Amino acid sequence: MSAEGTDCRVASLLAIRNSIALFPALWYNACIMKKTILFLLVLCLCCTACGCGKTAAPAPTPTAAPAPLPELIPTTALPAEEHDEFTLYRDFLELNFVPLTTCCGFISGVGLADLDLDGTAELIVFDAGASSSMGVQFFDVINGEVVCVSASRTEVGTLFAGTNFDKRHYVDAVDFSAFRLIELADGQLFFTASSMNGDDTLRFSERFRFGCREGALTLECLCTANSGYDPETGECRYTVYTLDDATLSEEEYAGINAALDSAADMGYTVSGCFSWESDSYGTDYPGVMAMFDAAAAAYVPAV
Repeated sequence: MSAEGTDCRVASLLAIRNSIALFPALWYNACIMKKTILFLLVLCLCCTACGCGKTAAPAPTPTAAPAPLPELIPTTALPAEEHDEFTLYRDFLELNFVPLTTCCGFISGVGLADLDLDGTAELIVFDAGASSSMGVQFFDVINGEVVCVSASRTEVGTLFAGTNFDKRHYVDAVDFSAFRLIELADGQLFFTASSMNGDDTLRFSERFRFGCREGALTLECLCTANSGYDPETGECRYTVYTLDDATLSEEEYAGINAALDSAADMGYTVSGCFSWESDSYGTDYPGVMAMFDAAAAAYVPAV
């Protein structure tokens, strides 16, 4: 073997020996690093759990509950005594002018009167009329609502009637003088109505007494006369006297009328207007509302 090859072999053996000598030190250092890394990992976990080194997040501010909305109370749900009935009647005429006018042909008169003497005035509406008088529609305030309780025009009753509507009794009158406040000898005080209508062949006249039942205006028939006439001569051919379904004799009919006519008239005048009484009145919307406003301004309680 040459000297050069011997030297290379010796150098290799020395390198191996030196590596073996360094191995314990390297192993020791690796173990130290492993322990250090493990310690740092444990420390991080502890810091995370304890929140060390971080600023705690502020607690959320509780949100205030929204204020409750005010309760909405419909005007028609309040008891009638808590209302101004004139305001209700005026609103009713404003909202229902078109259908009411259509049913009535036109509104010729508007009035106000406490016909049942319960402290609340009723609304009286005269229609376009036919033959010798005009039909009357009566409205009352029941449970805070305006309802029709009697109507000469059946269409008005169909649209505006409540549960207290009287399908049988209605009034046809010439003007507001048909309504009288009277007192009988026994002290009874009430309003009456004289109703009449007809043509050349048939005519009727009827007397009513107004009352109150369950807070609503009522009409009680006191007597009726139905007559038939000869259209050519105008001669009366027959007259039938009744009290609703009961037949009355002529003497009984005359006695009832005499008692009503002789009763003390209290001199009360119903507050009402007709379309022909003033240039500011009329059958159109402004004219009808003007009639109502005038009737309301002139109203005086009966008792």
